[in-house]
Amino acid sequence: MLCSSVPHALLQYQRRTLPPAGHTSAAVLLPLYEADGQLHLLLTRRTDTVRDHKGQICFPGGATEIDDADAEATALREALEEVGIRPEGVEILGRLDDLVTHTGFHITPVVGRLTWPCLLLPDPAEVAEILYVPLLDLQNNMTQGCSERFPGIPIYYFRSGDHTIWGITGWIVKNFLDVIRGG
Repeated sequence: MLCSSVPHALLQYQRRTLPPAGHTSAAVLLPLYEADGQLHLLLTRRTDTVRDHKGQICFPGGATEIDDADAEATALREALEEVGIRPEGVEILGRLDDLVTHTGFHITPVVGRLTWPCLLLPDPAEVAEILYVPLLDLQNNMTQGCSERFPGIPIYYFRSGDHTIWGITGWIVKNFLDVIRGG
């Protein structure tokens, strides 16, 4: 699937919205790009010194600030702060399902197509590593499990190289793959 078919899939998708209900509003950017004839997602591995979600694989993003006009503004601001993705180098394609975390966040995932290649400048205080993950890796390396902490709630795991993508990021990846496959 090429980047050109993703906007159509997102336009057709009826995303699930949830009220913030006392949670901290946040947004993440799913930076999508095409390289070597394949679609990729850019993810990060957080440092072990950040306050929340130490060492986890995630998308660039964070809490909404008062000056952010909407989820897209939050996602773009955070992507600039964390990995140096310039807002003018991102074409917003759409949103995925809202999610609420057990840690108190209401997350809106925003899909954006990057102008690629682009210069990335990761913030060393927040980002330990940038991951360039082919969508084919994610499509072919998903498993599903359950957690003792949250019985009956599926957890999606994706392998990419030496990394395991899971938790809320796994949910977002699964939602994205379902949308672009039309399912």
